[in-house]
Amino acid sequence: MLHLKKSLSYIRTYKFSSLFVRNTIITFCAIIVPVFLLYSVTYTLSRNNTTEYISSINQELCNTIKNITDTSVDEMTKLAATTSFTEDVTSLMLFPSSDSERDNRLRNYLKNFLFVYDYLDSAYIFCEDSEKIICSDLRVTNLSKLEDLEWYETYENITSTKSSVKFRKYKNHYPYLLTIVQPIYTTPSRRAGAIVFNIDVKKLFHSFKTKEFSHIKHLMIINSDGQIIYSNDNNKISTFAQEDESLQEIASIENRSTVTIESNGENLVATHLSSRTYDWGYYCSIPASHYESQLLELFRTIFTMLFLSLILSMIISIYISKKVFQPIENIMDTLDSPAPWQLSENNKKKPTEADYILQKIFNAKQANQLLLEEQEKRVEMLKHAQTLMLQLQINPHFLGNTLNAINWMAVELTMSSNDVSKAISMLSNMHKSISDTTNYMTTLESEIEYTQQYIELMKLRYPNAFEVVWDFDDSLKNAKLPRVLLQPLVENAIYYGIVPSQKRGTITVKISSEKGVISVVILDNGVGMNEEKMNQMNKEFLDEYVCFNGSIGLKNVNQRLRLIYGETYGVELKQSESGGVEVHLHFPYIT
Repeated sequence: MLHLKKSLSYIRTYKFSSLFVRNTIITFCAIIVPVFLLYSVTYTLSRNNTTEYISSINQELCNTIKNITDTSVDEMTKLAATTSFTEDVTSLMLFPSSDSERDNRLRNYLKNFLFVYDYLDSAYIFCEDSEKIICSDLRVTNLSKLEDLEWYETYENITSTKSSVKFRKYKNHYPYLLTIVQPIYTTPSRRAGAIVFNIDVKKLFHSFKTKEFSHIKHLMIINSDGQIIYSNDNNKISTFAQEDESLQEIASIENRSTVTIESNGENLVATHLSSRTYDWGYYCSIPASHYESQLLELFRTIFTMLFLSLILSMIISIYISKKVFQPIENIMDTLDSPAPWQLSENNKKKPTEADYILQKIFNAKQANQLLLEEQEKRVEMLKHAQTLMLQLQINPHFLGNTLNAINWMAVELTMSSNDVSKAISMLSNMHKSISDTTNYMTTLESEIEYTQQYIELMKLRYPNAFEVVWDFDDSLKNAKLPRVLLQPLVENAIYYGIVPSQKRGTITVKISSEKGVISVVILDNGVGMNEEKMNQMNKEFLDEYVCFNGSIGLKNVNQRLRLIYGETYGVELKQSESGGVEVHLHFPYIT
């Protein structure tokens, strides 16, 4: 109540054209007008279309039941026809003499149908010449010994190659069956046997017992003789609809019609749809009151919500406008004269949103300045990371010429090429590869060549001590990466992994790409590293700035990756399954 009084006082002291008043009116209208229109349209349409809505729901339910049932029976009919043309069935009809292996296959074939179709009660293959019957319960018996013979009359009356579907009771009691009899002809005029499928009607319709169908009053399937093939009232199955007064009016509904009838003082919406294939019809009815009560409850709820929205929208509109627009004036005054606000800001324990906005505005310039300083610092660190290699490039022409001169001197000593001259030649080639200071980046192909030159040089130093296995896709050879990235990692594996083990080792270099990121894994089977030291090094790799120790090693490689690509990239150490160390690094795939 206190807030409401303050708000009304606030409105009186404001001009009608102020942002506060206009925002209040707009907010109120934005809430009330759509809600009122929605209520009016919903009420009008719902009142005019209640009957049509209930009819469409009932038609949809009835049509769903019809489609599921017809499709299921169609599927079993086609399955019976397909079975009649199988090789083993044809063999049985043409050669009815005993063949245990064939009969065994047919028994298992029928049994499998019971596992696939849970509504299939039983299945038979009947051979007329031998009167042999193969059953889905794995029996092979004679017609005279079969307990279930009601289907045989249907078989005898068949005069065409088409299947016949007949409703019956097993031994004149439960279960109720839809029997499909598919005749088998070996010649156009010679009927040799049949495929018989017995569908349990109650199991077939068990799937309809869901929440969606729970409010159905009557669900029936009535054949052309008026006999009820199925009903959600089990007592009415196998009876005749015209003999039951409560069902006579429903059973008399025309095909494709939906009507409203009265049964036992209750209004029902009933629908009749005929099967598209078989001589029966589907009848479905639902109580009209089930939906009418829901619509009435909906109308009451909408009306109540409309009334509450009217009150709440007025309160909320005033409150929001006051809270939102009052700080605007304070912000404008503070921007014009920031000194008082800055003095009081340090003493505030709980800054408001307005204080947050002002703080952001005043900090923007300072933040930009800090960003520039941070960028300059990173550039300086990147230059620092290049220093080690630049020290080797003070006078590249002089160093290259000197190496060539020493190479010739080594050759002259032995009058032929030797290990010393080879080592000097390799070192000279490596020097040429890194002498180009015009571009800090290189291709993966060039970096691999440079690393392989180093490996050959190390093999002269440690003959038969190790081998290097390369695993990478040639499609990555044009990818860009910083110079001297792989060689320090291979060097680290040789000196700290393989050499201390005093046995021949293997270094594997795996290079792959996924989702725009190149991953490099260098692993060895050397002496490995204790877990404490590895954790310490991984922790140092995550530091934003790492002091260099004067060598182009793991820290240098890690620092260059982080400075060039960002803190999400770098080096990580892991224990190898072979007992050595795995060095993982990743960087963006750039060509």
